[in-house]
Amino acid sequence: DYEDADMEVDEGGGGDKGRARGKKETMVTLTKKCFRLSTQLSSVETLKHGGLSQAERCEVLLRVLRLLCATVVIMEGKKQDGNVSNGVARGRSVRLSFDDVGCLLGPDGPIDIGLEKTNGAFLDCKGQPEPGSEDEDTLPLDVRAACLEEKLSEPFALPSPARESLLSVAVDMLGKKGPLRSCSNAAVSFPGDDRPRQLLTLNWHALLRVLLRTAPYLDEHKSGVPPVDSVSRQSTVLRRTVHLIRSSRGFFDQGLRPLKGGGIGIVDDAIDRTAREVWLLTREDLLHRTHSNSCFRAIIVLYLFQPSRCSSAFYESVMSQWLECWSSIDRCPEYDYLWLVLFCRARKYIALEGYDWGDIRRKLLTQSGYWLRWLK
Repeated sequence: DYEDADMEVDEGGGGDKGRARGKKETMVTLTKKCFRLSTQLSSVETLKHGGLSQAERCEVLLRVLRLLCATVVIMEGKKQDGNVSNGVARGRSVRLSFDDVGCLLGPDGPIDIGLEKTNGAFLDCKGQPEPGSEDEDTLPLDVRAACLEEKLSEPFALPSPARESLLSVAVDMLGKKGPLRSCSNAAVSFPGDDRPRQLLTLNWHALLRVLLRTAPYLDEHKSGVPPVDSVSRQSTVLRRTVHLIRSSRGFFDQGLRPLKGGGIGIVDDAIDRTAREVWLLTREDLLHRTHSNSCFRAIIVLYLFQPSRCSSAFYESVMSQWLECWSSIDRCPEYDYLWLVLFCRARKYIALEGYDWGDIRRKLLTQSGYWLRWLK
């Protein structure tokens, strides 16, 4: 399997051309397999009874996301004495790293479905735990920032055509009419089986890293690598990445856990976990760095990653700050649209008497005149 491959490419000797051809054929074969996977899953969904259970679809999705998040690092080889001859390495080794994209949660914790965690996914070159791992809090802030920058500098392992096909698979499975939509924030059941229910949980940190690698220009201090794909393909990959993130919001960890006796329970210390993390990540930029690239990047991240299903208490605690952030920038239709979407999400879950909507109504009436003139 490509997932577990530990490729060693030797660039010395007379076998270069043969090995280079073999590597090229391997990548072409992998791309064809991704195309075939997309076609086969599309065909399965047209069957009357689906062909796959929810648990099997969840496992397929986790493996697809794992491949989409995979990165590659090419390390130059050295001689036995540790020196490189004339600045040219005798060989190269390729290290594949896989991110923690999520898991199936049972009453007793994550379910093992055979996704081994590799060291490259959780440790940097100095053996430090990566941000997002369980040992993140043990690192100083500057070390965490350096680890994250190093991680984001690693390119995707899959070529763009393969990623385009796998993104299509993931989006189709998680979309509004996808087969996994019914188990969004609900446990996967096993009819006719005594196994406990399971809950599909996706890691939003991994998807954020995918977004930042796909569109590095979201950071004003970064620039993308020289393009090797057509503009159409770049646009398609970016659009499908955004659709994937938006479709994944219902599967982020919000403190829900399957219970041994059946049903879904809420862990008190983990309620609204993802919502609180996303808001803490973007709050400073939205409140104090208005009219800057940081502010617009923060509202994009908040719009894409903020889970819809949050407790009424969470929305009541942030609504006043959201309104303050929205009012800080005037006459920007795109900015207004993103905030309107966020307030519409909040309206679904907040109690009618839990928040005074008068300020937002006045804001909407004030902005309506400008929006109508802008539409003309």
